[in-house]
Amino acid sequence: MRITTSFAYIAVAVIAVTASPISAAETPQKALSLVQEYENRKAAAYRTAEESLKTHWTQLMDGLRALQMQYSREGRLNEAIAIRDIVKRLFAERGERVLAIALSRSHSDGEKEINVLIEEMTREGLLDEAVALRGKYTARMANHDLEKKGIVIIDDPGSPGQLGLGPGSTAYVRVIGLSRGGGIWGTDIYTTDSSLAMAAVHAGILRTGESGIVKVTIKPGQKSYRGTSRNGVTTGSWGPYEMSFEVHRAKP
Repeated sequence: MRITTSFAYIAVAVIAVTASPISAAETPQKALSLVQEYENRKAAAYRTAEESLKTHWTQLMDGLRALQMQYSREGRLNEAIAIRDIVKRLFAERGERVLAIALSRSHSDGEKEINVLIEEMTREGLLDEAVALRGKYTARMANHDLEKKGIVIIDDPGSPGQLGLGPGSTAYVRVIGLSRGGGIWGTDIYTTDSSLAMAAVHAGILRTGESGIVKVTIKPGQKSYRGTSRNGVTTGSWGPYEMSFEVHRAKP
């Protein structure tokens, strides 16, 4: 019964030793030059290591792919599937590393890092994993940009009615899209006791299982709410209800 209520690739581990800041006014120029020379060599060493690891990664994937094909030709399905699972795990781990590095760089550089990996995952047939990685990157970038502007992001309370906000108020909410599991009434404008996670999918903002930041705007109650089916979510129709909400993709 309804109740009405208001990653780069494998990272190189480095132990950083923190010292007092070096003051150019107090330190001899020769010392500063030695420090700068060290920093330049360190950066070059990282680039060399990264290129070497790219080669090792390619060799690893080629080897696993050849082995999987061999087992498939021999009819050894269990072994072939086991190798496929290894490939998925390795890409998942690499995805987290690339994601961490991409978020530490500029938008354009970070986007390049993610796109390179997504293209490789797509060639491997890991389409779900590629979509998930894209979703994670988009959500975390939105989160990062909004927080830089001082905007508070809250976790999904279930339904906007639980936020305790009045008409005209807005909130930024971290949501994982759902296609079922809760009640939802309306189209574009929903009753505030509707599932926010389902509304985000119904409105086309998130896919099922995708995480993202959405902007929720509380609106006055409507005289009626029309149910429809969109994006795998079916909403119900309802009569008058005290408050409503709209949901949009959060923009930094």
